[in-house]
Amino acid sequence: MLKKYKLKAGVAINIIEDGNRIIIEPINDEYTLKDLLAQCPPEKMELSDEDKTWLYAPAKGKELL
Repeated sequence: MLKKYKLKAGVAINIIEDGNRIIIEPINDEYTLKDLLAQCPPEKMELSDEDKTWLYAPAKGKELL
């Protein structure tokens, strides 16, 4: 049953009491980048001067570009 419902240690679950029954459901938190970015206010998406300095700084090590 654990494999069928993809349950293992550390997986988030919902536990629901329904009369004399206990219902255990895995929580499927699968988000796309598009979904997450849609929740961000536009003003938070603007780069600060510090962000721009970091973003456009030359490589210091063996970074892959």
